[in-house]
Amino acid sequence: MEEYVIRKYFKKINYDSFLQNVKVDNKFGDTDPISNRNIIFDAYYNDNEKERFIEVTQSITLMISDRIYIMLNKIYNYNHIKDAKASLTLIIPRIIEEDTKINSISKLRDIFSPAITSGLLNIVQIDIYKEEIEELYKK
Repeated sequence: MEEYVIRKYFKKINYDSFLQNVKVDNKFGDTDPISNRNIIFDAYYNDNEKERFIEVTQSITLMISDRIYIMLNKIYNYNHIKDAKASLTLIIPRIIEEDTKINSISKLRDIFSPAITSGLLNIVQIDIYKEEIEELYKK
């Protein structure tokens, strides 16, 4: 489902130019002064203006918000060490007829408003119809 959601959001971009399951490597300890934990992102795209780490999540829980914090910390440190302009694009699919995520997304935007304001985080909601999911799983 992640690949389908990413393709739907970035429909004008050649998906073959995306890297999948990308990690910010910290094997030399130079991108994170706090932890050597490696984080794997669903995808990565560099459009020569900005590097985008992409994560798709279908549920919004306290554990997910903690994971997002860790991802943002990795990208923040990466930007400062590498003098880069990277951000996290968080894509949240909303299955039409199950719109309970609206308040949760609002809560995420409140929690991470400094990261959104600075351009470090972009939260996107993609509507997916049940027919699309059924078609996806037929393949």
